[in-house]
Amino acid sequence: MDECCPRALAEALTAAGFDVLYVAETEPGASDERLAELARDEGRIIVTQDYDFGEMAVRQGRYGAGLVVVACGSLPPVERAQRVAQCVSWPMN
Repeated sequence: MDECCPRALAEALTAAGFDVLYVAETEPGASDERLAELARDEGRIIVTQDYDFGEMAVRQGRYGAGLVVVACGSLPPVERAQRVAQCVSWPMN
């Protein structure tokens, strides 16, 4: 999870059973390029509130197993986490 996302969102996703790597804790200040590298190497979905990251991912194809751009910043972290969980749990079949 990108460090632009609040810690409460990372904690809520972790509490919901997701394996969350919160870059603010593991590699503070990491660039978007570094985050894309980590996601690719570990097969992770990137969760971010950074629209610029979405631009980089779409135009350059630089992301891991997927990308979720959280655009519901006015919602409480628990509700944001529920919505993100729905996105990453969506059946792909």
